[in-house]
Amino acid sequence: MSTAGTAPNESSPRSQETGPSRARVGEWAALVIILIFASLVSGRGFTEPWNDRHHGANGARYSLIARNYLAHDWLGCRLEPRMDTVTADVPMFTPYLRHPFLVPLFISFSFAVFGEHEWAARLVALLAHLGVIAMLWRLVRRFATPAAALATAALYAALPMSAYYGGMVDPQGAMVLVFSLLGIDAYSRWSETGRLGTACRAGAWLSLAAMSDWPGFYVAGFLPVWEWMARGRSARRSVLWFPVGAVVLGLGFLAYVEWVTGDFRGIFGKAVRTRSLWSFVEDSDQLRLFVSGILGRWRPYFPIGFLLLAIVGSVEAFRQRFLLGRLFGLIVLSSAVGIVHIVLFPQGAWVHPYWAYLLAPPVALAGGIAVELVMNRLEQPASSVWIALIVVLCGWSGVSVWQRLGDERTTIAYEFADRLRSGTPPEALLLTLERVPNFGSTVLYYIRRRVVGPIETPEQLHDQLVEANRPSHFFARHETLVAPENAELVRALAGIARPAPPLGRGAWKVFRLE
Repeated sequence: MSTAGTAPNESSPRSQETGPSRARVGEWAALVIILIFASLVSGRGFTEPWNDRHHGANGARYSLIARNYLAHDWLGCRLEPRMDTVTADVPMFTPYLRHPFLVPLFISFSFAVFGEHEWAARLVALLAHLGVIAMLWRLVRRFATPAAALATAALYAALPMSAYYGGMVDPQGAMVLVFSLLGIDAYSRWSETGRLGTACRAGAWLSLAAMSDWPGFYVAGFLPVWEWMARGRSARRSVLWFPVGAVVLGLGFLAYVEWVTGDFRGIFGKAVRTRSLWSFVEDSDQLRLFVSGILGRWRPYFPIGFLLLAIVGSVEAFRQRFLLGRLFGLIVLSSAVGIVHIVLFPQGAWVHPYWAYLLAPPVALAGGIAVELVMNRLEQPASSVWIALIVVLCGWSGVSVWQRLGDERTTIAYEFADRLRSGTPPEALLLTLERVPNFGSTVLYYIRRRVVGPIETPEQLHDQLVEANRPSHFFARHETLVAPENAELVRALAGIARPAPPLGRGAWKVFRLE
């Protein structure tokens, strides 16, 4: 691949001084424009309430945990990610530990500085998203050329998968990626210099990635493969300390879960019982349904233009794998991390489109190679036309993501929780047929009342009312109430419930209990 910039005029000392500096200024200006573009697109709805979609449900869940970190004190609650709706000495809900706790912990730091606001939580995710773009630019610039680096940054900022989910508050988001890329950058420098301090810095970044979400562990595990691809027989054997460290850290986290909850198997039982990929492979019909289902969910987030660029770039990266070295290995590494996450948790990939978020970096990296490859083979003005086409592709993608984020401003859960909170006294007990806290984290975040559930039998309903001896309300989704298995409970409610004020609309029904 060619180097960026043109050679200065040898007869002009002034051009020798100003040419490179002007090129660098232009490069930085382009990066700033890309970051501003990403901020505007992925940051839409920055100050709005949590909605009813993935962005809102996930943001409310981790904001609720962050609120409890502040209310219970970080060390006082042993860093338990509690889903309590009110401050209590004893947590009402089992700590939410299906993911490591670094994302809500960072949100709690943001709340401590800026106050508890939706935008303070989104700020953590958006800064991490911008950090991913900057780190992709930095790495590609080191391993290839400035032109490829800017193309990669622009494609990542505009790709719908990364643009749409880059600002989402969730462990499977930008935080695990930015820490992983910081660790990869430090690791590559250690591989070149052998300095112990650089190795420690790489280990620290990768530890933060692992404590953000599970893919951080995969990154550390794949580093020996990347080292071997880049250096061959001269690869450092000490790289094996990174996957060993990841295993030790993982075991330590699992021990922490057992210490905090005393129920390690219960916390992770659902994930273990979740359908494995092998069960799909054994049944060809289920496998076809699985593949077609996830591909259908991912299609809107990986438009054909981006995929074509990625295919061209991947072929070129493979052809020049010895010349590109670290960059080709980075494409393989990032692809492997995303694929392993899908294979390990296929049910998540089936349900959540953002399970493919980890595949956005390799698409952008390969696309960046393709952009520079075509630029190098074109003459002016064809090269300018090619750049204009890429700008149009990125702009069109950014507008589509902007519109979609605007179209998803659903606030039914927020309005319901707000009205239920304002229509009940602070000491009110709210009973529900739903399985707290899984029925709706947006409601839990805004409700600020004691919630107990699931209440599934008339006996449980009676016992809770006797024990509470205070104003109580019962609420549930309409679809849950009309289920045949809940008919006996509904009859019991009819005998003690009075018509409640019109506190909610849509899917929830509310009863005031005597």
